[in-house]
Amino acid sequence: LEFRRVLFRSEVKVDTASLEKAISDLSAKVDDLSSKFVTNDDGSAGFVQGTAPQVVTESTYGFKFPLPAGVEPTYVGLDGGDASEKAGSLLASSGGVSVLLLWTKPDTPLTPGDSVTSSFEVLKANSGLNFALLSAGKDAFTVDSQAAAYATFSALDDKQQTVGVAVIGGWTCESDGRAYALTVTGTQQESVSQSFFELVNQFGCEA
Repeated sequence: LEFRRVLFRSEVKVDTASLEKAISDLSAKVDDLSSKFVTNDDGSAGFVQGTAPQVVTESTYGFKFPLPAGVEPTYVGLDGGDASEKAGSLLASSGGVSVLLLWTKPDTPLTPGDSVTSSFEVLKANSGLNFALLSAGKDAFTVDSQAAAYATFSALDDKQQTVGVAVIGGWTCESDGRAYALTVTGTQQESVSQSFFELVNQFGCEA
């Protein structure tokens, strides 16, 4: 099935090669993280429901990101080395929901749409699945008062059966020029959507 690309246009050329390598390096660590999230009675990830454990703020690299108490996220640099305040990735997964946050501080500023598009290319390259665009929006919501873009996709197997969903959001923090892309994936659309908005609602550009 021919997928439909996110409809954001920019003259900026986003090189995703280093991002793709980073995701490949991270994939082996997902299973180790799965036991550290709490799964609710309905099977959704623990941090999205009212019965979730205490949420703490992760601020290692100068921004605020919510995680359940006791969870240690995996950090990797976009070049395969160590993450830094300038660029890196955060990965966590459990209960059928996986979370990937990418950040970078490019010389040429990225639009929120650029961030969504580059993160989608990483997802597509590393999943081995086909994707169909379900919806997309520019300046559709804000993350810590910053304009954000988003796109949602269904993931299809070789038989064109839906096997999962993905929500990707992108934004840039004007305070330090860093661009962010958050990808949340899973098999249940409701859990994925709730997880996505819980995370962006508690994100902070500065720690």
